[in-house]
Amino acid sequence: MMNRYLTLLLLLFALAIETQAQRRHSWTSSSRAAIRHQERAIQHYQQGDIEDALNSVKRAIGRDSAFIEAYLLLAEISMDRRDQETAVFALEYVVVIDQMFFPQALLHLGNLYISKGEYEKALSFLSRYRNMPIRSETLRKAVERSIATCHFAIEAMQNPVDFDPINLGEGVNTPLDEYFPSLTVDEQMLLFTRLDRAPSSLDGWNENLYISRYQDYIWQPAQSLGSPVNSRYNEGASAISPDGQIIVFTSCEIMRGMGYGAGRTGFGSCDLFYTYRTGNQWAVPMNLGRPVNTPRWESQPAFDADGRTLYFVRGVPAQGGMITSANIFYTVLDTNGKWSEPVMLGPHINTEGNEESVFIHPDGQTLYFSSDTHPGMGGYDIFMSRRQPDGEWGKPVNLGYPINTSKDEIGFIVNASGTTAYFSSDRPGGIGGQDIYQFELDPSLRPSPVTYLKGVVFDAETTKPIAAAFELINLNTGETVISSISDPVTGEFLLSLPTNQSWMLNVNKERYLFYSDHFELTGEFTAMKPYEKDIPLYPVRTGESMVLRNIFFDIDRDVLKPESITELERLLDLLRKNPSIEVEISGHTDNTGTRARNEELSKSRAKAVVNYLVEKGIEPDRLSYQGYADTIPIADNATAEGRALNRRTEFKVTGFR
Repeated sequence: MMNRYLTLLLLLFALAIETQAQRRHSWTSSSRAAIRHQERAIQHYQQGDIEDALNSVKRAIGRDSAFIEAYLLLAEISMDRRDQETAVFALEYVVVIDQMFFPQALLHLGNLYISKGEYEKALSFLSRYRNMPIRSETLRKAVERSIATCHFAIEAMQNPVDFDPINLGEGVNTPLDEYFPSLTVDEQMLLFTRLDRAPSSLDGWNENLYISRYQDYIWQPAQSLGSPVNSRYNEGASAISPDGQIIVFTSCEIMRGMGYGAGRTGFGSCDLFYTYRTGNQWAVPMNLGRPVNTPRWESQPAFDADGRTLYFVRGVPAQGGMITSANIFYTVLDTNGKWSEPVMLGPHINTEGNEESVFIHPDGQTLYFSSDTHPGMGGYDIFMSRRQPDGEWGKPVNLGYPINTSKDEIGFIVNASGTTAYFSSDRPGGIGGQDIYQFELDPSLRPSPVTYLKGVVFDAETTKPIAAAFELINLNTGETVISSISDPVTGEFLLSLPTNQSWMLNVNKERYLFYSDHFELTGEFTAMKPYEKDIPLYPVRTGESMVLRNIFFDIDRDVLKPESITELERLLDLLRKNPSIEVEISGHTDNTGTRARNEELSKSRAKAVVNYLVEKGIEPDRLSYQGYADTIPIADNATAEGRALNRRTEFKVTGFR
């Protein structure tokens, strides 16, 4: 991934060299031998013979040590070879000989020193360039951005944030490159990309997806996802859903309209694909299709915790259609399984430059991403933005030094509790190449803490696991936060949810009574100590009953509260799908108050539920209601908790017609 400053540098070098080739009669050197070597160097360079070009330009400089054009060509060749030291050497000679010959050399030197992390030196060259007459508005913006980078970086280095990265170890990292980590909400499964050696591929390398599991306090040896997910092409830049059931990943080198395996038809360049897990098996990947994928490139997906919103990066064309930048988009899955038209995140996030490596925390309110344009240390820096009350994303905050450096920082994620961050780096001391690290995140940069609810759905009689649909609703807002399905093989489910909130949980499956519950999620839950709840489902048959835990009334009143609507709609759905059943709705109270008042209140509350169902089209002769006051307690009335459980509405199958 190339720093945008250095991209501009190379473009300007190319322009300078092209100008040299067009005005060979006016070289700054009078040495015929130097000019001859320079012209050979240009010819080699234009033909792609980099090493021959390098040897020829060095001979030109050897013949004339003040040959400015030769130093400019040496600088460009050195940048092609990623040899910044020689590029700096060559440009500094240009400036010493005649800085007015190619004033942009000052800008290039400034940007090169930024990439080396030497900001004071960079600032001196950039300031000299800014004081010159600059006709190009593009160059004027470039120098101002670079100067702002220097000032930001100098201040950031004087005020470092806490940062102590720890290598994840040999279970994850190898001498090869590992990058773009993704983590399940319980922090037990790490998905990442590894660059494998692959003699069968075009360049001898192949990106593949791997998973490592956390056991016995260490990351276990990672396993390739294998076929049908991994192939002889590149699979990488992936995201795993919070429950570990779905993976969305990037696959490239796909010809438009062509497939290289089942489900791998592409729209061109890089597309997003998905696969889902059943037990321990991953399904054949499928293209997300339009409108998400286009002939442009789409990559680097990130799941929101709701399981329906997907963030990703798309190449954005400038005027003329050429891809010139990358920006962050999001799309939402509707109830029919269709993705919405992607929407670009607002101007606080996206710029005219590149925004990549997006990650949305499970709190749904904190976004992390990399950018090479927002004020930073140079190259790609990692930023954080928080969702505002109006739903828009706030002004990004740079994570600071030494998390960000003059190099490119990408592939950043944060665990559910918000305390630990993961990223990839090729820093010294690693196992080899790009390694994945973790570190404790500074409190000022943390998202809201999120825990998770996990358990198993099973048949209450046979204990057989069940694939059931989930809805998790925020009682404070009425918003359906998560829709999901338990694993059809194991019945397991895993739902991430913010702490210090009130939640309504609905679980349903055809031919079973639905399950409902509500709870206050307070206290601290971690990967080692989650909120756990196993859920039995009972078949629809005579005598079976269930507590409607999400039917709410005000104290001593029989008027249904608005928060009851979701539960009532589930009850309606059950009655419509089972048109032959007859049911009784019963009301129950605690032992507070007189028996007469409790009988009246429990009966009128049950009647309120029946009236709602009749108004919605359920035949009255299928419904009956009864008030039992405090005669059938299910908990001890001696405690507040027990009395709360006894105040309830129940549903019972009384027969079939």
